[in-house]
Amino acid sequence: MNHRAAAASWLELEALHSWMSEARGELTFVQLANRSVEAGHPVSERTLRRAFGMRLPQEETIRAYAGAWAR
Repeated sequence: MNHRAAAASWLELEALHSWMSEARGELTFVQLANRSVEAGHPVSERTLRRAFGMRLPQEETIRAYAGAWAR
């Protein structure tokens, strides 16, 4: 991987992580998981927790997170 791609990936990951933290607000991961089920895009608490890790989560996880947050 070239250094430019790695730098862009880290900036994007940081921006996504910031958005997810802000969107989460006071909600717990359990509450978000429950909301994702209600929104029709079920995702587990564990998956949501992993989304805060150092890897970029899959698009499905991001969509589920956004759906749970928007409810």
